Amino acid sequence: MNTIREKILLSEICNAVCYKS
Repeated sequence: MNTIREKILLSEICNAVCYKS
């Protein structure tokens, strides 16, 4: 089940990774 919470979690992880890269 893809919920907004999962989207936010993915967004946060991607943001941290993209920011660090």
